[in-house]
Amino acid sequence: MRISENRQLVEVLYILGAGASYASSLPSSGVGPFTTPLDADFTARIGSLKVDRPEWVEATRKHCLNSWKDHRSFESSGLETAVLRQLGHLEFLRAIHPRRARENPTAGEWLLDIAHLISFVLNPCRQNTQKLFDRFADLAFPQGADYADCRNRVITFNYDSLLDDVLLKRFTPQHLYFYKIKGRSAAGEHVDRVLAPLYLKLHGSINWRCSADDFRHVLRNANPANQNLVDLGEIRFDDGEIPRPQDDDCPLIVPPLPTKPISTVSIFQYLWTRAYEYLYTAQKLVICGYSLPPADQMAVSMFSNFHNRDLQEVTIIDPSAAVLTRWRDLLRRSSVKVGNWRYCETFKEYLEGA
Repeated sequence: MRISENRQLVEVLYILGAGASYASSLPSSGVGPFTTPLDADFTARIGSLKVDRPEWVEATRKHCLNSWKDHRSFESSGLETAVLRQLGHLEFLRAIHPRRARENPTAGEWLLDIAHLISFVLNPCRQNTQKLFDRFADLAFPQGADYADCRNRVITFNYDSLLDDVLLKRFTPQHLYFYKIKGRSAAGEHVDRVLAPLYLKLHGSINWRCSADDFRHVLRNANPANQNLVDLGEIRFDDGEIPRPQDDDCPLIVPPLPTKPISTVSIFQYLWTRAYEYLYTAQKLVICGYSLPPADQMAVSMFSNFHNRDLQEVTIIDPSAAVLTRWRDLLRRSSVKVGNWRYCETFKEYLEGA
């Protein structure tokens, strides 16, 4: 973490959870194939996939479900809960019942399947006719604004690319995500070092690609006991079709894990460090569709430990007013001072009043 003089000063820091993408993609007719699922519904979407092409989807879905070890069905649990349960079962069998464990995929193999299925579900998702993310982009990053003019920033825990599709029409991937990402620039073109990306995707993104070997490296090093910092190979921007699990390329997303690889994988350490810095300097926080789930311990730790005694306003956007209470309880501490609290029930309500 950089000293205070070198941190990016942020006017409004937007924190987006799954609820923001869900609201932006939910049509008036109800949940459909282009709607980004909430965590509670994600496993049911994966379990109900019925596609003939590409062939790898059905084979991967069957392999994922056939390898499921819990007595409750895969589809009955939220995505994060399902992953944590499965990893616990696989670890137990590997340690205590190795002969049976040989019949099962390793935790890394199962997570590789899940990462591809998550990406396949999210890849076709699109905004609904209200175009809430277009309206949000106009508010946070007005049309025609240069990167240098932007004082607002976004943190998201989402893998989907709904907001990305809007912002990539205005900024390069290097300004948006991080300056080392490859793609959408001419060969040999110089890319300025971007020290304060506009849009921090803390769990990765379905339009980021790394090698499958590097992805496995991420999974192997998602352990705070590992002290060596791992520098992944080339990370590329690619908004095309999702690669197959057997391909050399892989979507760079971090599935729900007991511990996130922020202390051992350099790119994720960089992203989380910048997010933490933004919390220190933000004048306002706008938290949309993120309920601070206790299972996401790394995020809870980040929001529990930053200092900011100059927060003018915190806005909570969520259908459940109980989420406001949860955030107030967390931020009512000596190291944080909030001038004003604001609550909106829906993303649309917030945008109309902004």
